[in-house]
Amino acid sequence: MAFNINLGTIFSKQVKFLIRSADRYRDEKKWEQASSLYKKALKINKNLPDIWIQYGHALKESGFIKKAVEAYEYAESLNQTYDVYLQLGHGLKLLGLNERAAISYARAKEISPENSEAKAEFRQLGYENIAKVAISDTKKDSFFRKNIYNEEYYSFFGPKIKENLEKYDYENIEDLLFKNHLSSEFLSYFDSKFYFYLNNMGEVYQDDLRYLCILHFIINGIDNISPLNSEMEFDPSFYEQNYDYKYNINASDLYRYWLNYGIKNNHAPNATAGLIYDNNIYCKEFLSKFDYNFYKEARGSVLPKDNKFQIINDFLGGGFLNCESIISPDYYNSRIFKATAHRATLKGDNNLGIKIFEYILSWLPDDSESLQGLGDCYFKEKKYLNAIWCYLKVIELKKDNRWTFKNLVECYMQMRCYEKSYETITEAVQRYSQYPMMENTRYSIMEKFFHQSVKNYELLAKVGKITEGQKEISKYCQLVTKPFYESYKNNKKIKSIALYGLLELKQCKFYRIDQKIEQLKKAGFKVTLFNPDADLEKFSASTDHFEAVIFYRLAPLPSVILAIEAAKRAGLTTFYEIDDLLFLPEEYPGPFDGYAGQINRETYNMLAMGVPLFAHAMSMCDYGIASTPSLARQMEPFVKKGKVYVHRNGMGSDHERYLQYQQDTNEKPYITIFYGSGTLAHKKDYLELLEPALIYIAEKYPDKVKFVLMGWLPITDALKKAAGENLTVIEPVWDVHEYWSILRESDINIAVLKSSLNVDCKSEIKWMEAAMFGIPSVLSRTATYEEVINHGINGFLCDTVNDWKNTLDSLVKDKALRHYIGKNAQLDVRKNYTIKKMGNNLKNIFNDIPIPANDVSAKKKILIVNVYYAPQTIGGATRVVYDNVNYILGNYKDEFDIQVFTCVDEDNKDYKIKIYCQDGILVKGVSRSVAGEKMTPYEDKVIGNIFREHVKRFKPDLIHFHCIQRLSLSVVNETIKAKIPYIITAHDGWWISDNQFIIDEFGNEVLYNFSDPIGTLNRLGRESFSRMQALRPALFAARKLLPVSKKFGDLYRQCGIPNVEDVENGVSNIISLEKIPSSDGLVRIAHIGGMVKHKGFDLLKRAVSTHTYKNIRIVVVDHSKSSEYSHEEIWGTTPVSVIGKVEQKDIAKLYQNIDIVIAPSIWPESFGLVTREALINKCWVIASDRGAISDNITNGENGYIIDVNDSVSLSEILREVDCNHLKYISHPKEIKQIKKSDEQSEELISIYRNIINN
Repeated sequence: MAFNINLGTIFSKQVKFLIRSADRYRDEKKWEQASSLYKKALKINKNLPDIWIQYGHALKESGFIKKAVEAYEYAESLNQTYDVYLQLGHGLKLLGLNERAAISYARAKEISPENSEAKAEFRQLGYENIAKVAISDTKKDSFFRKNIYNEEYYSFFGPKIKENLEKYDYENIEDLLFKNHLSSEFLSYFDSKFYFYLNNMGEVYQDDLRYLCILHFIINGIDNISPLNSEMEFDPSFYEQNYDYKYNINASDLYRYWLNYGIKNNHAPNATAGLIYDNNIYCKEFLSKFDYNFYKEARGSVLPKDNKFQIINDFLGGGFLNCESIISPDYYNSRIFKATAHRATLKGDNNLGIKIFEYILSWLPDDSESLQGLGDCYFKEKKYLNAIWCYLKVIELKKDNRWTFKNLVECYMQMRCYEKSYETITEAVQRYSQYPMMENTRYSIMEKFFHQSVKNYELLAKVGKITEGQKEISKYCQLVTKPFYESYKNNKKIKSIALYGLLELKQCKFYRIDQKIEQLKKAGFKVTLFNPDADLEKFSASTDHFEAVIFYRLAPLPSVILAIEAAKRAGLTTFYEIDDLLFLPEEYPGPFDGYAGQINRETYNMLAMGVPLFAHAMSMCDYGIASTPSLARQMEPFVKKGKVYVHRNGMGSDHERYLQYQQDTNEKPYITIFYGSGTLAHKKDYLELLEPALIYIAEKYPDKVKFVLMGWLPITDALKKAAGENLTVIEPVWDVHEYWSILRESDINIAVLKSSLNVDCKSEIKWMEAAMFGIPSVLSRTATYEEVINHGINGFLCDTVNDWKNTLDSLVKDKALRHYIGKNAQLDVRKNYTIKKMGNNLKNIFNDIPIPANDVSAKKKILIVNVYYAPQTIGGATRVVYDNVNYILGNYKDEFDIQVFTCVDEDNKDYKIKIYCQDGILVKGVSRSVAGEKMTPYEDKVIGNIFREHVKRFKPDLIHFHCIQRLSLSVVNETIKAKIPYIITAHDGWWISDNQFIIDEFGNEVLYNFSDPIGTLNRLGRESFSRMQALRPALFAARKLLPVSKKFGDLYRQCGIPNVEDVENGVSNIISLEKIPSSDGLVRIAHIGGMVKHKGFDLLKRAVSTHTYKNIRIVVVDHSKSSEYSHEEIWGTTPVSVIGKVEQKDIAKLYQNIDIVIAPSIWPESFGLVTREALINKCWVIASDRGAISDNITNGENGYIIDVNDSVSLSEILREVDCNHLKYISHPKEIKQIKKSDEQSEELISIYRNIINN
């Protein structure tokens, strides 16, 4: 015993000495010496966790990262401390294992929450939160173990492999990778057959040897920098220089970093591959198809024989265009050729791009990607006609996308083909209505089209061709005013009215805008005024506030057209109002000489240009409002309904203050005759009819009569001489009160106009204003004045010069006559032109508008709220909501009035409101970018305010919330404030988790427990607790919470949510198409959910890449790509086709070309629309065991349910399919009855009724 104690003491002293020496070297940053001494100390005593950390640190600083990680892991096995996990995180990060590093940092945070370094590192890796790390059981993969623990093969692979397999008990491929600090990314590139022969492991390779080849690569190959395949040799120097790896690291660990992190982030392993990567080519695809030897021979003596870099560089630079032998693109290799063309264009060499695309198209004339690319090259080179041909061909092939149309439109614009440009963008708006950019482009085109039309008109008018110029304007108008949108059928009585009218002309604004507002309010209407120059967006955002809109005196400028369209979409009754005959070319602007030199030709031409504009603006509206009956009759052929109402100019509050005004009856030394004109027209009328009479009166009564003439008048020298100092001429006065102050000092008022249709349409303002002050008027005989004047009673009508002379003479000499006529006129306007009288006229007009018999007031109002709605049918939940709404509208439209509140994606700014009609439903969309997707902040006050106003106006009886990300919790909180009952359909985990799809970045479920708030606080932290508590009132106040499946309902109940009632989603009525057989005999397995982790994409890729399959091919849908996108990849040995998102209308065609749908979601799916659709369309289904995605699957009958904790179960099923591929090419016999959306809608109807009625 004594001997042992002494020996222990000796060892203890030796260990302390070694450690002290190592520490000294460490402090001097002599890392290799320090690591050597720490290692010696640990050989003597392994149970020193702090020294293991120091040893690991020294190794890490020496560049031996993997060994450092192993040291930290050993320290962890001895003592789980903050520092252990912090250092382990650092080491794992340097190996490119960011997810595992994050887990280590998370564990460090758990141990020491107050320490900020681990938290900062965690967030720097892009992670926000993580639940306590759950270690799942490792599942044994019998196939894997049978192949890797096979002593028969050990002789091929050397003693290190045998030692490793005796040391470790690997359960499956994932366990193998984990224990050796590798991710699975490299497996899809690993060519086990190539590796087998490269390392001289035997004479004949077998597929069974793949796992042992992988292990050999891990144990030996990485340290030897052995390549993954024949073309992906790792060059440490290249990698360090090009990808800025700053930490000291040895070559083999840098290789590990590339295998773990570089591949995933598209980092090239060497300069040759760098050429390929830099040109956006899928490397493995290129390398598998490029034949170096053939290409060298085809290029002749131009290239060096063995320099692969120069050979590939030559090819990518378009060298194949100059080959001695023809290298022809085909369906399989065309992507490589296309990549070279894209490379050329990215480098600005569009001419080379053109040559390459033309070369491809000479072999593949219908290759849409090459046609699009060629069009884009021509477009950049301003060869617009060539580009147009390409884009039209793409459209003909039905392979177009929104950018095809966008560029095509721009080509037409550049060539000044404005009509074609507009027609094309209109087609694009309808075809790609889900993209706001199309509407924005249309507006831009309308503006350019309009300005060009104006220029064309001005040039023609300048040379006297006004009629031809007006045709140019009409061409613009006819095209851009064609309706192509759906209009909402508004069944409401008119109670609220928008005024959208010209505000620049003061008198027009005063009589037709300001007074109308007073009159409408007096009649009990709500009214809002909008300025056409500034309020387009404001008006468009509020069309649901109104039942009618009056567009006053507006030309169809692009902004005005959009305003009228916005009104029509929202179902407003539209009125066009005008108070002058500005829209008939034969009447307006009349002969140029009629202006008697008061305007120039340019001004006259501009007046004439307005004629077709006003006519077409009018033609867009339902009804008309005119100031006189004559004008109304001329408007009737233009408005859609053929009906025009008369609303005369009347009095407003400014007038009515003079209702009690009395004329001064005292004798005056002189009589004042007043003539006021605010127009530049009708000057010839003045000269021919009025001035001779004025000269006559001036000469007859030189000391008794004064003349006040206001306006731009061509006064002759004869009048000036006759009137002398009694003549006062002033320019027009636009301030009405100043004008009236001049008018009321007169004794006789004059309004002179020569008879014409244009004149007949003018109103009685001049008479009415004089009558207001009891002043008699002498007027030209027009249709309007004949309607309102009782000759000799309330005014005088004149036709000839003599009439004017005699009438003025009578009034000048007869004071009693003046008083009599003036008083009668005053009584007339006080009786017939008041605000109340005019308001009643407007009420009669609006009451006359027919309302459809289907009275909306008797219906129960339901507001549907979802993050998206058609035409932006994004996600399964939106499709379900859309189906429900359409069913209810189609079957219960007499019982329910439904509106939808939603978001609009991809608009050019946030919080822009769009109101539109979709399949008979009024939809209000608020533009909200992807920033609104974040789980925090969970409230958006701007959205809340918009929603509050919408609810206030619509007054729903019930609100049904679906997905509300982007819309935020604010919409529910506003509903609670409004005391409106509501229900929530739970499509995902937004309400019960920090993560919309419940799992965090590491695959762990993160769930709130509303029954145990403090437990949630302890488990998830303050941020999660705060969010849960903020959601609680909204969740608990819902009348019902409706999960979309029983299993999802159980999850919500588990989280402590009350009022949960399961309402399973239904599937759309898709017409199932007859299967198209596999052309190559391979089983077509499709992953449709998107290339995201929570949909099990990583799991699928790992399972496919790990094994060798001979009878399957994979199809993956990438929802981030447009519908025409496609390219080929290889995972391991399996061919993979990646295609863009599939439009709803093409879903059945997709299933028609699929044998198996795979849905290995790692989150507990709420429903699983894809799997149910697949079963309906006679596909086999392989689905996750989590959530409700596999509810309709019977193992072996119509599919398989797999454990998704790892890839083992999926690999087993894929091997089953591979071995029995003929079975899976045929559709499954069992087709289960699956619930349809109609059934689900009926359940919702029942719930709506129960809540509303109770």
